[in-house]
Amino acid sequence: EDHVEDNSLPMQLFLAGNDRIIDNDAVLKLLDRADRAGLEIHLYEDETHSIQFDAPERLVGDMDAWLRDRPRLRPPAGTSGP
Repeated sequence: EDHVEDNSLPMQLFLAGNDRIIDNDAVLKLLDRADRAGLEIHLYEDETHSIQFDAPERLVGDMDAWLRDRPRLRPPAGTSGP
């Protein structure tokens, strides 16, 4: 929280519209202090905090599309990662 404005890495954020655990407005307010150029926000309007269980196909699809749009984040072809 103290250094959110120092982040220069791309970020993907998933927010659940019916989340009773995370305060979405507080998260967005915090991120207003950061450089949002590399930030992609996905709002799952009808989901609760457990997006990974309630909408796994959509979540994986959004993650996959985000990574495919950022070739510098993927390992080189023929490798399995760092």
